[in-house]
Amino acid sequence: MTISCSINLESVLKQLDLLPSILQEEIKDSMQTAMDMVRDYAQENHRYKDQSGTLTKSIQSSVSDDGNTGTVFTDDPAASFVYYGTKAHFIAPANAKALHWQDPAKGNLFSKGHMVKGIVGEKFIENAFAANREEIIDLFTTGIQSAIDKAGF
Repeated sequence: MTISCSINLESVLKQLDLLPSILQEEIKDSMQTAMDMVRDYAQENHRYKDQSGTLTKSIQSSVSDDGNTGTVFTDDPAASFVYYGTKAHFIAPANAKALHWQDPAKGNLFSKGHMVKGIVGEKFIENAFAANREEIIDLFTTGIQSAIDKAGF
């Protein structure tokens, strides 16, 4: 008596061939959603005072063409001072004899230079990522599962 079993892997191999491109597409979509989520959170949940809105509006997100790298960034020149903070330092006029500013309560104020206290930095992009960490992990988990489902496994 002979007992035999045959397995045809052709259909499985065809499905496996589809998986990388479907997976790459799902990862890129998940990356874009995650970077937009971090960007939006950083714009909406910060402690710094942005009187003009320029710094907040400058927070952007991007994803590489292959979807493997996502970035949330700002190109505002003031961003590094807000992000990392500053030490106490002396400020002096550069092109005039005195500094001039207006205070609503005191009116026009002048100074030949003075010490200013530093500011504590606020890592608003890192904070945004940390606040959304679990949701970002879920995004990628769902994307990978979706790719597996689309490939027919």
